[in-house]
Amino acid sequence: MSIEPVLFVNLENICHNYRLLKETFPDTDIAGVVKNNAYGLGADKVAKALYTHESCRTFFVAYPQEGEQLRPHVPDAAIYVLQGFDPDAAELYTKNRLIPIVNTPETLRAADKLGLPLAIQLETGLNRLGLSLDQAQNLDVATREKTALILSHLASADEADNPQNRSQLENFEKFFTLFPNAKKTLAASDGAALGADFTFDIIRAGAFLYGICTFPQLADRQKKVAELTAALLQIKSLHAGDKVGYNATFTAAKEMKMGVVSIGYGDGLFRALSNKGRVFVKQGDALYTAPIIGRVSMDNIMCDLSEIPDAVLEKTRHVYLLTDNYNVDEMGKDAGTIGYEVLSALGRGQRTIKDYTPPLSSL
Repeated sequence: MSIEPVLFVNLENICHNYRLLKETFPDTDIAGVVKNNAYGLGADKVAKALYTHESCRTFFVAYPQEGEQLRPHVPDAAIYVLQGFDPDAAELYTKNRLIPIVNTPETLRAADKLGLPLAIQLETGLNRLGLSLDQAQNLDVATREKTALILSHLASADEADNPQNRSQLENFEKFFTLFPNAKKTLAASDGAALGADFTFDIIRAGAFLYGICTFPQLADRQKKVAELTAALLQIKSLHAGDKVGYNATFTAAKEMKMGVVSIGYGDGLFRALSNKGRVFVKQGDALYTAPIIGRVSMDNIMCDLSEIPDAVLEKTRHVYLLTDNYNVDEMGKDAGTIGYEVLSALGRGQRTIKDYTPPLSSL
């Protein structure tokens, strides 16, 4: 076992979660959102698995550079670029057959001059990127008729009863007559959970594929994707009154066993987990919890092993930070954030080894 953290990414479970959405919405195109390196899990591996084994032919990235890196793995798929059209990177779009989702009339005209398919983001209430209704109405008829896709994004899809969802849906529908030939997409993973009114032609599936709980109705069938381990470097004894970590934020109240683990905020683990998070020790079917004590540092965390039998610790070489029993959503709660950010942060760790199990060739 390496002393670097290891992030196990289960490609088979990603494919399972994709199929689960496809079974739930058989008449809707399920697109793979692989921006930010597939939320840190590896866009090349994830997209190739979906393309090869699930016949996914629609993908979304954030930047044209991401699309360029993705293209060799999904040769005839549609790749949409969410951040729009960058004139300085025009060659990337044309060479790699990328479709910018334009956000302003100016970039729409620039993309049209290059002969790129027209896809437009529309402002319906999130107040982020997109054309307003007035701007869309001012586009010439020929441009509107040849627009291939219109997109908007829900601000509160994770709150099923939030009236903003219905308001945004109604605002989205106001654009339909302006773009009579365009496919429509409003729902990402959590938006799909709001029901068929929100799904239209394409569901932009990201978080759900990666094991983040965005669809409560399918939670019991969704599979976890990421497992994170780190080496247990040292076990030492603490006496009552001993201080632990930077700024001595933890003081032992009694005799304790403490473990030093080879992971820290330099690997994407949130510093907010200081004195709040937890790691786990497994032996057979038994799972033991070890609370994080003291500050999370750049390279290490310390944990309380006092409740774990010595016989178990003698055989322990690594601990688990993400398991089926403690997923990214639960770590997000402990860190005061969301599973999306946890997965993205951990996946960016340059020192973390990614282990794809099972490998793509075995799927």
